[in-house]
Amino acid sequence: MPTDDERRTSTRHDCLLPVHGICEEAAERFEWQGVLLDVSRGGVQLLLNRPLTQGAWLDVEFETPQTLPLRAQVMHAVPYAAGGWLTGCRFSEPLADERVQSLITE
Repeated sequence: MPTDDERRTSTRHDCLLPVHGICEEAAERFEWQGVLLDVSRGGVQLLLNRPLTQGAWLDVEFETPQTLPLRAQVMHAVPYAAGGWLTGCRFSEPLADERVQSLITE
């Protein structure tokens, strides 16, 4: 059975960026804060302080005002050994390579 890494169609790039945004989960809408751990053309991995439900939609906003928010859907959330929740998200639309590069060089 292939691992998650083997199923990915685009390269993940490590980064540590503070992020925040709005989550739409069921009938609830709330603000969240976290850290962007990696990004690819297809999605992101976030470290958050609470679990989110698979299928919830996030607006991922960055600290720099020139960086536009990204729309992503939660695919999974698993406990992180050091605390928090590793949350894998898929973008609503894949990013261009230039956009990925701009995120990892901020």
